[in-house]
Amino acid sequence: MFTIDKVTVSYDTEEDRLHLAVSDAQQQPLGLWLTRRLANQLIGVLLGELAESEAGQTDAHVRTAVQAWEQAAANAQLKPQTPVRSDAVLSNCLVTSVDVMHADGHVGLVFQLRESRPAALTLSHTALRQWLGIVHKLYGKAEWPCDGLWPDWMTGESNFVPSAIAAGTRH
Repeated sequence: MFTIDKVTVSYDTEEDRLHLAVSDAQQQPLGLWLTRRLANQLIGVLLGELAESEAGQTDAHVRTAVQAWEQAAANAQLKPQTPVRSDAVLSNCLVTSVDVMHADGHVGLVFQLRESRPAALTLSHTALRQWLGIVHKLYGKAEWPCDGLWPDWMTGESNFVPSAIAAGTRH
């Protein structure tokens, strides 16, 4: 199995797909093509994973506020890094499915590939939020329809104010 150490996601207008330029710890590059259909399914599952982390909150406004807060915190922690160079990728493989596993505050993604052995990526919840934020921006760049795919706390359309959390908290 190819263990992903670093990933750079971009939108390819010619292919109309997301391209994941990935590398392992030895900086061996690999390209993964992710179709919109599969990306939509994966995003739904991953957003569901994040929603489950706040399932204990009974008030929907508090849940939304907490999610918006967590997303903003993850985005603030995102630091620019040297990307995996797409031109260094010698092999591009179509992702046919993605297995999602959950363990100890991490999400494991195993990309099943048509032309190669599977590729595995492990993300903390913070890294998952950062990755989803990047993918959300790429959806806008691609002008892909997002009907109900992205929650308000991800799109910035929630009426989140920090005091909303405090108002719902009892000590």
